[in-house]
Amino acid sequence: MTLPQPPGQSPDRPPDRSAATADAASLRLFRLGRSFVLSALLRIPLYAVLGGTILGAAAYAFTRSMTGQGGWSAAGGWTLLTFYTLAGLLGGAIAGARAAAARTFAQFDGGIRNWLEQLPAHQLENSFPHFTPQQLRERYDQIVEAMFGSTLGRFPLPSFLKRMLRSLFRQVVLEDFLEDCERRSVTTIGFPEFRTWLLSRGLGLVMAPVYAQFELWGLLLFGTLGLMAGGALVMAWLNA
Repeated sequence: MTLPQPPGQSPDRPPDRSAATADAASLRLFRLGRSFVLSALLRIPLYAVLGGTILGAAAYAFTRSMTGQGGWSAAGGWTLLTFYTLAGLLGGAIAGARAAAARTFAQFDGGIRNWLEQLPAHQLENSFPHFTPQQLRERYDQIVEAMFGSTLGRFPLPSFLKRMLRSLFRQVVLEDFLEDCERRSVTTIGFPEFRTWLLSRGLGLVMAPVYAQFELWGLLLFGTLGLMAGGALVMAWLNA
């Protein structure tokens, strides 16, 4: 007995997996968002308290060193204490948000790698175009869009992040991919070759600038807070 088929689908045609793929991507994004919120709720208060305590203690040491030097000096010291405490709280909160975002992005990176490893290449072999290295160079922009749409473009990312990743695909990814294919003497390029390169080198190239931004902002934040605390302690030592 043959079961009735859905309208528009032949008995021999495999079911459409695009809806399931979109639902799975949305679920991954929801989990990443929940992970970011939970991580931020934990780290922002912790970093804020640490920042406010450290800078407040440094400013308090300076305020204590101003004791006995007149009312204006004391008022200036307490004003500095208030400013330092608020700056520590704000800087610590920003540092906590940065740490939560970096942790969530690392989870996103790992999720993409796991998704690519589990992706059945044989099912996408016919939908992904095959080219020689020279043909890829001639159809640069079109192939970049196809590559992006078949991989990272499947995830419902924010528009600014999609624009940045697409730009990286255009500027760096394809040329490095072609050079890797030429080194391995690959004459016909399909989806399996692209997935193998993404797992070995491509994702690292795409994600590296984002990780660098997280590191830069971390250095700026902690460096600024450290200089502020160090300056207050030096002034306290000089006044003593």
